[in-house]
Amino acid sequence: MGYSAPQNEVSVLTTEMNALANSDLCNGSTEFDNSTNKDAWGMAELDFGASLDLSAANNNPVCYLYLIPSYDGINYADDGEATNELVPSEYLKGTFEFNKESARRAVLDKFDIAPGKYKACIFNDLGAAFPASGATVKIKSFDRA
Repeated sequence: MGYSAPQNEVSVLTTEMNALANSDLCNGSTEFDNSTNKDAWGMAELDFGASLDLSAANNNPVCYLYLIPSYDGINYADDGEATNELVPSEYLKGTFEFNKESARRAVLDKFDIAPGKYKACIFNDLGAAFPASGATVKIKSFDRA
């Protein structure tokens, strides 16, 4: 048994990540809707658009991707941004890990996702700010074939 072709690709974070500071959280406004496809898994890509120098950054430069669910398709769970707290850990879908010297792109492969609507959050723990422009997070979903 294999997997279906990935579908439903959405850019969930774009300009809101411009110059995102280290140790800062960014919440997206674009919805990822899996309520029609009802796929079981997702993939995500964080692309900085150009190489990002991390030579002076943390020893383990990472970014954390969270998907904030909506129970009723309209209202979303608390995401931590209003209170400047971390997002609840049950919404963590994965960790983008980067090379210590430079970063360009990382992919999260096969995280679970339920049918429903989501909004993405990313927490920057690179030890450096994001580029002034060009960074994107894309998500797509897939299922068993």
